[in-house]
Amino acid sequence: KAPQYSWSPVPPFQLRGEPVQDLTTNSGFVSFDITSRHVEGKRLDTTVWNLLNFYAYVEYRIKCSRGYIQRRMRKGMDSLVKLLNNTSLEEVSQKSIFSSSLPLI
Repeated sequence: KAPQYSWSPVPPFQLRGEPVQDLTTNSGFVSFDITSRHVEGKRLDTTVWNLLNFYAYVEYRIKCSRGYIQRRMRKGMDSLVKLLNNTSLEEVSQKSIFSSSLPLI
């Protein structure tokens, strides 16, 4: 039911006459193959709505992925900081034990 799509780093032939500076900010191009069965009857509204919201959907998914990655990085960093803090406390407690003992003659 969904239209076929393709991604390419090269602009499609419809955009090949455009200035290069307008096309260099993109990381690629997505092309949808819309056929007559996608625009028959009530499907026209759905197809247009989905195409108009495609950018927002992709942007939302990228932000969610970025947030997930950042959350995992923070969690890993917190565990490393806890590990580092535990080792420094153990070293301090061992040094204080040795420094409080009587000097050897």
